[in-house]
Amino acid sequence: MIMIRLLLTGISALFLQLNFAQAQSDNKIVHKVEFNYMEGCETGKGACKPVILIRQSLQDSIKVVFPIGGTASSVQIYPDTSFIRWIRGKPTAQPTPLRNDNKRFGEGNPVLDLTGLPDGKYRPHMLSCNVGGTFELIIKTEPKKE
Repeated sequence: MIMIRLLLTGISALFLQLNFAQAQSDNKIVHKVEFNYMEGCETGKGACKPVILIRQSLQDSIKVVFPIGGTASSVQIYPDTSFIRWIRGKPTAQPTPLRNDNKRFGEGNPVLDLTGLPDGKYRPHMLSCNVGGTFELIIKTEPKKE
């Protein structure tokens, strides 16, 4: 049980109890996308196999760390079918990304936090000066067997 105390303009205090027992998870998944892998996906000259991330519950923390791509790097993630239809020109308007991150040189690697996304196929898309492209990413939930 976590107690959070909020002060409202110095006049009164509001106490709010939140029970996070069901929302907490100790499982953390961090997947690092290597520069060479991303370059292979961009050029078609490398193995661009789907990335499969298996978690134990929807609350597990999932982060995908992308390479630094130059002066500025931008990463987004889309539902697989929306992205594929857009690339093929139907619809012509770019779909809204589910998550995104933008980093300038010196700010570190771009990271997508995928925690809470439902199981399914997704398309991370990276744009930067030196590397870019997309690949298939699959999220699956397989509860721990006891």
